[in-house]
Amino acid sequence: MATIFKRPGSPFWWIGYTDGDRRKRLSSGIHHNGAKACPKQSGVWDLVHRIEERQFRRKNQLPPLVEDKSISEFVTECMGTMHGLAPDSIKRFAYVFRQFSEWAATVNVTTVAAVDASVTIRYRDYLLTSQAGVSVKNAFATLGRYWKDARKRNYTQIENPWSDIDIKTAPKKREGYSAAEVELLLTMDCPEFLATATRVSLYTGARLESVMRLAWEDVSFDLNTIQFVKSKTGGYTSGLAPTLREYLEPIRKQDGLVAMDRERTKSSYSNSWSHYARKAGVPGPCFHRLRHTFVTRMREVGVSQDVVMVLANHKSRSMSDHYTHLTPTTFAGELAKLSYGTK
Repeated sequence: MATIFKRPGSPFWWIGYTDGDRRKRLSSGIHHNGAKACPKQSGVWDLVHRIEERQFRRKNQLPPLVEDKSISEFVTECMGTMHGLAPDSIKRFAYVFRQFSEWAATVNVTTVAAVDASVTIRYRDYLLTSQAGVSVKNAFATLGRYWKDARKRNYTQIENPWSDIDIKTAPKKREGYSAAEVELLLTMDCPEFLATATRVSLYTGARLESVMRLAWEDVSFDLNTIQFVKSKTGGYTSGLAPTLREYLEPIRKQDGLVAMDRERTKSSYSNSWSHYARKAGVPGPCFHRLRHTFVTRMREVGVSQDVVMVLANHKSRSMSDHYTHLTPTTFAGELAKLSYGTK
C-alpha cells in the first residue's frame, strides 16, 4: 500500500511504497502548501492509485498497465519538481528537455512509453551531427535522471532508456571561425557587453574567464596594453590592438568590468553568448573558438610563433600549435614569396 507524506525541506507531497523487498520514495511534484493532509481531489491520489494498480498487477501476474503520457506533459511534470535548484541549473535542464521534446515531435515519438533504446540512439546520433547546442553527455545525464521517475509513475515499462548507451565520441576539434563567421559575430544583434567580449577575445585571444574579469583599470590606453589578472595559466599582459582601442574608447569608463553587465556564472555567460551567435547564423558557436581564431589569424598574417605565444599566454609550442589551424591556402600564399631569381 502506498502512503502520502511530507519530507522536511521539500515543498512537495511524497509517496512511499514497497517495490518487492525495497522501500521506495517518489516526489509527486505537487506542492503541499503547508497542508496537514493531502486533499482527496489532489492529483497526488491519482499517482498513488497508479502505483497501487501496478503493484496489484505485478502481484497477480497481470500484464502491466501503462498510462499514455505525452512527452510534453511529462516534461511539464519534471519541471515542476525542480523547485529549489539553482536558476542556472533549471534553465539548463529546461533547454535539454525542450530540445529533446522538439526533436521527438519531428520523428513522431509523442509518448514516454515510445522512448526506448532505439529512440535514444537516434537522438544521440542527431546531437552528434547537429548544432543543437546540447552535448550528448549532458543530455543523457539530465534526461536519464528524470526518466527514472517515468517508470515509477507507470508512464513506461522500460527501466531507463538513457542508460547503457555508448555516448563516447572522439574529442571535437575546435577550429577558428571563418572570415564570414567573424563578420556575423561582429555584427550580431546582442547586448553591448557580449559585443565587447567578442571583440576583446578576437583581438587578444583571451579566454572567457579572463574577458569576464577584465576591469577598465587594467586597460591602458596610454601604453596600449591590457592586463589580464585572471587566467587559466596565470596573469599576463597583452597588447591593445588599434581596432580594439577604437571600439573601447567611446564606451570607456572610470571603473567596473569591461564586458560584464551583472554577476554571471561562466556557464550562464557562455550560453548567453552562444544564443545570440546562433541567432546571427553562426553554426556551432563556442566562445573559446574566438581564441583559436585569434591565434590562427595572427599566424596567417605572418606573426612569429614566439610572439603569438606571448600574446596568447601559451606556455609551450605544442599548445600554440594546437590553437593554430593553417589552411593550404595560407601555405600557397607563403610559397608565392619564394623566389630563386629565375622563372
